[in-house]
Amino acid sequence: MGIDTSVENDFLENFYLLYNEKHDNNTLKFYCPYIDANSMSFESLINSLMEAAGHYCLSRRTWEEYKNKPMRLSRLVREKFRKLSSNKGELGELLMFSFLESDLNAPKLLSKMELKTNPNNYFNGADGVHYLKVSDENYQLIYGESKVYSDLKNGIKEAVNSIHDFKYEKIKDDESGELRGIRFEKGLLNAFITNEAFTPEDCEFVKSLIYPKASSKYNVDTAFAIFVLFNIDIDQKEKKRSSDDFRKWLFDILTQQITKMIPSILKLIEEKELSGHSIYFYLLPMEKLDENREQILKEVVG
Repeated sequence: MGIDTSVENDFLENFYLLYNEKHDNNTLKFYCPYIDANSMSFESLINSLMEAAGHYCLSRRTWEEYKNKPMRLSRLVREKFRKLSSNKGELGELLMFSFLESDLNAPKLLSKMELKTNPNNYFNGADGVHYLKVSDENYQLIYGESKVYSDLKNGIKEAVNSIHDFKYEKIKDDESGELRGIRFEKGLLNAFITNEAFTPEDCEFVKSLIYPKASSKYNVDTAFAIFVLFNIDIDQKEKKRSSDDFRKWLFDILTQQITKMIPSILKLIEEKELSGHSIYFYLLPMEKLDENREQILKEVVG
């Protein structure tokens, strides 16, 4: 198909992968930003996100229209982000998009930011929609949920709760008061196929992912992705360690944190009746979360 990923694999070079395990149908990946002189460094990450931002917030059709007009393209991207400047979750959604495309190799199918900046088309459902080719006979349609929280445990809990509400049609529309969820999201995706797919074959392929049939030559399963960006406080006395010792200390602390949480995460998934789905977790700590989140977005999109 002509629907490919747009984020380069070297995006992952901005992070250390501390934990990568599969539990039942769920994959948990715990990353840490690059460490420079005992502090988290975001310089290289900012450069990577500058490249990814346009693909994240613009549809493929809009990108194709402006890709040879870099100044206008840059202005269009900045305008999209500025319209949502009060939304503290945009960095999390941009990071989730980048991880799904670069690590999972799951191309985006819908530009939610273009819908967000057009209230007539927006629905507060999934934060991203991607697809994954598992094998020639199996595909997944992945709905992403991103959270930016001071506490990792609460961020994961709220993300799983949101997925439950999304699956079981329990999201209340602010305008109509109607309860909506995955069916409405599929309708949006179906309506905007031509923004992301250009050939008739690609459009038919996407439709087959949205509304799979038993007669199809491949199976399609609904899957979810959860990205949580959370705060971590590092005592200044710990930064007096040698660089090697500091990295080892920090990585041990973070790995222990997620390892202890695994049983409660699996229990929550079961309680929310999501056990049959593949759920891809991407977890990322950030020092001085509010301050750095704001600064990173400012440098990425001006």
